[in-house]
Amino acid sequence: MNTPVDLTIEFKSERFDYVSELPPDANAGNCFYGKDLAEFLCEKLEQHGVFGEYLDEDWGWLVLAHENSAPMIEMCVYHWQDESSSPQNVWRVRVASYVHDRFLYFFHKRRFVANSDSLVSALRKVFDHTDFQVTAFGESVDW
Repeated sequence: MNTPVDLTIEFKSERFDYVSELPPDANAGNCFYGKDLAEFLCEKLEQHGVFGEYLDEDWGWLVLAHENSAPMIEMCVYHWQDESSSPQNVWRVRVASYVHDRFLYFFHKRRFVANSDSLVSALRKVFDHTDFQVTAFGESVDW
């Protein structure tokens, strides 16, 4: 069985912070940028019927969202830079949808499914109505 491929959005924008001092306790001490981007996604997607909240992870920022009774959605937010490069304004968002399958009565397992057309449309509307320099908007397997 094939696993659905995640949607990747890569863009440049000076709108989000990528240079200030970060709190030492953020992201389990790993201090990743992207909180303001996660907030932005929650705010803008709500206008299109996608409701979410965000939290910090040890690898970056995670937006957990849903559209009515549709599958759950996770958006991983990254400031895209490696340790050898100087700070840049490149951002990546990975979008994946999943459902919980129940087995053995008490247990649930996540099963990834294709992102809905309405979710992809909402994301496209959000990114089309900004001054972001979108360099990628589509399927990606390079995660």
